[in-house]
Amino acid sequence: MTRFLNIWDIFDEFEVVCRLKGWENFEHEDLVKADGKYHYLILTHEIRPKTFKKIVLNPHQGIREKESYKIVDVSYIAWISERRIPEEVLSFLAENPFLLSRVALYDVSPLHEGKKECLRINETDSPVFLEFENFLSSYGIEVKPLKRRISING
Repeated sequence: MTRFLNIWDIFDEFEVVCRLKGWENFEHEDLVKADGKYHYLILTHEIRPKTFKKIVLNPHQGIREKESYKIVDVSYIAWISERRIPEEVLSFLAENPFLLSRVALYDVSPLHEGKKECLRINETDSPVFLEFENFLSSYGIEVKPLKRRISING
């Protein structure tokens, strides 16, 4: 029987690695503060194109501090999706290449097929995202480039 890797458990362990590196994690948000910059990791079952566009075009995120919130500027956003990344999202990034310096995509759907691979688009210089990729590799998960799928209809 093939054992599937649970990305949620891997992600929890990655948060521990971030703390060990001296990076700040936040209890209520999937944010990591490293080198004075905020890195937002969004672990999701599925990327919804409308939500994706809203978030990547608004680089602000509220973080909880005790009983209140403050708004921070997010330098980098990584989307980690359990399902294949929609073509609409890939097309949106292709049409807005300026976003590639701060937005990364990780498609971990092959893990659910029993493959030890993650497909990615990451042209950022985020040390957190690079560490995430190294962390996946330490699990034996090969990180491969994600290429746009070509539609049969055009």
